[in-house]
Amino acid sequence: MLDPLVVFDRPRIGLSAEVLAACDAVAAGLEGLHLPLLVLHGELDSRSDPANSLELGRRAASADKTVRVVEGAQHQLLQDVPAIRAAATAQVVSWVLARAAGGSGGSGGGGG
Repeated sequence: MLDPLVVFDRPRIGLSAEVLAACDAVAAGLEGLHLPLLVLHGELDSRSDPANSLELGRRAASADKTVRVVEGAQHQLLQDVPAIRAAATAQVVSWVLARAAGGSGGSGGGGG
């Protein structure tokens, strides 16, 4: 069953231009990002290179950052096969609960 919230059409030029502009704005502000940061990226992502997420983690100023490349995962981790979806969801829940309990400390390819 297809997810009705996922667009399968090719993006229009205007949307693509706005997404690229937003990416540039985010990249320009990474050194000022001091909030806790969790980045999960699919190892087999054919739309976005996992190296970009690793670079994002490297450049973000946050002392609490976790960057992980999820083995065997595609572009949309939460819409991947059930095992990938469950693993990604568990990582997000664990990360949030640790911080809600007052813990922190990143791990993974982005430093921290």
